[in-house]
Amino acid sequence: LQPGVPFKGSVVDAGGRPVPNAVVYLYEVPLVGSISWNILAAARTKADDAGAFHGGLTLPVPSRFCVVASGHAKTITDLIQPGSGAIQFIVQDGMTMTGTVVDADSEKPLAEIELAVSGGPANEYLEVVSDSDGEFDVNDLLPGSYRITVEEPGYTTDGPVNAQVQPVAESSKVRVPVRLGGTIAGRVYDGNTGEPIAGARISAWS
Repeated sequence: LQPGVPFKGSVVDAGGRPVPNAVVYLYEVPLVGSISWNILAAARTKADDAGAFHGGLTLPVPSRFCVVASGHAKTITDLIQPGSGAIQFIVQDGMTMTGTVVDADSEKPLAEIELAVSGGPANEYLEVVSDSDGEFDVNDLLPGSYRITVEEPGYTTDGPVNAQVQPVAESSKVRVPVRLGGTIAGRVYDGNTGEPIAGARISAWS
């Protein structure tokens, strides 16, 4: 076992103003690989009203941290050396992606369609559901390229839906055309005996 290394510092926005209640946690330790839950728990801390944090413990090797704060984009740091003293994390204002889910044929907005938004500089994976007008918002994103996939059972898209979030105050808008997917049904059986095989996993791609 290695002794934990305490870390402390502050979280500020791009203008140098303190960001209260930001959560700081251990994101990656490249030299170690997988991280146990007890190490992750010990390395999680929260900034106070003045944006200061202290009391977390991390491993005595270079590590990356993640900072999450309401109204700001998730920030993943560069590698930080242990024993670096007080660390200042700078978080950026979050951008917003807005969009509309529509029927690919009729262009009618579709409500209650579950989507997943992934990618971007912080390697996001966020789930969102379209509202009664087919619209959805995803907040606190960094500018960059994202991919939208349909998670709603029974629906699919004709191909990947890519969205670009711009570094501007206005929302980045995207249209997500979906359609009802087809169903593949069949039977899995032993080629020698003809007996059915239960629990087989089926994959399909085109």
